[in-house]
Amino acid sequence: MAIESTSGPAHLVIKLQGGIGNQLFQLAFGNYVQHGCSSPVSYISDAFATDPYGRKNIATCLFPNIPLVTMQDVIGLDCRLLRESALTDLLIPVNLQSMLVSQQIRQCLLDGYWQDLTYVSEIVTSNIKAAMCTWAEKADSAKFEDCRNRIARAPATIAVHVRRHDYKHHGICRENYYVDTLHRLLEQAPQSEIMIFSDEPNYTGHFLRQRGLHPNIIAAGDDLLDMYLMSRCDMHVISNSTYSWWGALLAGKLTVVYPLPWSTIHVPAANFFPPHWFGVDDAVSSAVDPMRFTKSLARLKI
Repeated sequence: MAIESTSGPAHLVIKLQGGIGNQLFQLAFGNYVQHGCSSPVSYISDAFATDPYGRKNIATCLFPNIPLVTMQDVIGLDCRLLRESALTDLLIPVNLQSMLVSQQIRQCLLDGYWQDLTYVSEIVTSNIKAAMCTWAEKADSAKFEDCRNRIARAPATIAVHVRRHDYKHHGICRENYYVDTLHRLLEQAPQSEIMIFSDEPNYTGHFLRQRGLHPNIIAAGDDLLDMYLMSRCDMHVISNSTYSWWGALLAGKLTVVYPLPWSTIHVPAANFFPPHWFGVDDAVSSAVDPMRFTKSLARLKI
């Protein structure tokens, strides 16, 4: 869809990038600026053609009719690039609109992850939940039906997300974060069943069973379906990942436990976590302890 330069509000283009959690934040942000600036909004998904992790555009799976443009549509127009990293504070729609008008900007490409609860309205959350339900209704998978039935039959459920193999740069949640949190929850709700969502399910099941816990591995074979199943659980122990952040938010439950620090390489927005969620300190460790190699290499002689 080509962008036409017309009179009226500037056309805003949101760059879609990253995994499912990141894309949901970008969709929420698009809605935020669309209504706050009274501007038309489109989305650009070119980044997935060269994504190093092979991630796909899930936005159009959930919302097939969202307006998409390409970088080719943007090139050649007087389009201003605004990176989230260049901002020192929350993006306020009235301020963005004022800048666009004062600088006579007709098109603006907004590039960022926009991970702030301020950008996530209740309407957007409701729309995403509805789209997830539609995606689940279309699923034709025995694995998905088995997982859904196991969750539905349980008297109460604790969704546990363990993400490891592509997340070492952000830090990995400690095993004791999961073990101690689960024991604490089971003391108060002993009838609850543990539902594991993980990119390393064998590892996760092994260390939990070693600590006296009885996990159920949930894997529908589709990341969107897994998030839907996660959102059907009663309590949540999430990893430092926007994937399970959204799984917990869409569930709308009171008991959500998250790890701190959220990342070893950046600090999340001040308004990133819902106020009723519970943070656990010292739950994330760097993948590599730099002092370990420093001390070992000090003994190397040639």
